[in-house]
Amino acid sequence: LTPLFIQSSDKMRALLLIFLLAAVSLKGIGAFVYTCNEISNTLLPQKLAIPSKYACVVLQDVLPPSTPWLSTVFVTDEASGKQYSLSSFSSLPSQPCITGDGPWRLIADFPNDIDCTYEVTLLFSSTPTNLIVIQPHAYEKMAGPGADLTFVSPRGGINLNWHYMGEVTGFEQINFYSGVGAGPEEDLYPIGSIFTNDFAEGRDTDIFDPVVTVKVPSNVTVEIVYTTFADKALNVFGYPGYSVTVMSSGRATTFQEQNTMKVVQAQYGRPTSVHVTASIKFDSGNDHKLKLQAFCGEDKCAERIITKSTEIDWMLNAEKFRVNYVTGLNTTQIGKNSDNVVISVVSSRSRCDDDFYQLGDHCYQISDSSSTFAAAEESCVLKGGHLASIHSEDTNTLIQYLAVNAPIGVFIGLRKENGQKFKWIDGTPLDYNNGHLDEFGGDCSIMGTFTGTWSNSDCDLAFRCVCEKN
Repeated sequence: LTPLFIQSSDKMRALLLIFLLAAVSLKGIGAFVYTCNEISNTLLPQKLAIPSKYACVVLQDVLPPSTPWLSTVFVTDEASGKQYSLSSFSSLPSQPCITGDGPWRLIADFPNDIDCTYEVTLLFSSTPTNLIVIQPHAYEKMAGPGADLTFVSPRGGINLNWHYMGEVTGFEQINFYSGVGAGPEEDLYPIGSIFTNDFAEGRDTDIFDPVVTVKVPSNVTVEIVYTTFADKALNVFGYPGYSVTVMSSGRATTFQEQNTMKVVQAQYGRPTSVHVTASIKFDSGNDHKLKLQAFCGEDKCAERIITKSTEIDWMLNAEKFRVNYVTGLNTTQIGKNSDNVVISVVSSRSRCDDDFYQLGDHCYQISDSSSTFAAAEESCVLKGGHLASIHSEDTNTLIQYLAVNAPIGVFIGLRKENGQKFKWIDGTPLDYNNGHLDEFGGDCSIMGTFTGTWSNSDCDLAFRCVCEKN
């Protein structure tokens, strides 16, 4: 995620952090999350004191505690004078955390030796933290009623697969937060929510961030399978009705190094109707890019590139759907920001015959042979539908994809009634137009194979057609 003050000097960012820490110290203890680069570029040079009670250190799985520089950087409890090297946290018996009165301060014997090739997550919390360190293997955990769970993957990329224990009877809400602590006044910020009624069909939640806290309702017990997908694409093999939610926030901490790419891809094994809803907030001072891509086979058949804050409601048909987030930041640009991304990808339960493509509540099929408009409509009626009517760009995109092998175009269900105005043959309103109607002669309509635009045509010419049924 891109930083809040990408145009500001390093000194200004450091001054802001000092101000925030001072404000927290006036209220008492607080909570904070830092990456390796923030340790090296901010905490140590500014000699900042952290007012908190619990200090935790989590190392990336490929960073051994015996790495020399880890034994030369210390977390110091200034109240007691005790020092703890970063390497020593890994040997603690239960949680990689130490309790103290604070404030805490970092010191380093050889600060220039710090190497952030592999990641370190440093957490300070005002409350006891049920820390779950995620490694690149799948693990299971039962979460009882009212549980607060903090998942940490220092490199970012947290995958949680949910199973509801017992009968799903309502719309209980499970909330996700970036960071740790008691709330937004510390370093715990809401990202988004999921609902237990979705669990019956399967639910996968993927968070790009290194630290996420999950709050389970007081009347819910769930089983969670968790792993990390840091530095690689995560493939989720879904089925009709399966839901994937992608989340990210820059509030508590951000970990997006130069050329870092995080990808979540849902694969369905066959063309599937997919409903994508998203709430995307990008910090206005930064340059962002988020790609939402649909694949039909190996070919990309739809794409939306998001560069500004927006809301999305998108219906499409795809065999794979990919959320692709790429950003290039240097180490001095990484910092907290106001980004918040929640993307829900829900595949519909298939209600179409095998040779039809589903989009929402409608099924579409392209004919194998060419015929006149009247013969094409008769064939569609025999299958339980009509020639396709098009009421959105999403439907237009799907039909253009289906028509890719048609020589010129395909008949759609738009025709002139009594030589007057164009109307859909199924009686639905003409509320979307992607055509150049009346530029050519004819009372019927085709969609062009290569352009996806509509034009009128002689009804007695022969084209392939697209049928639609509910």
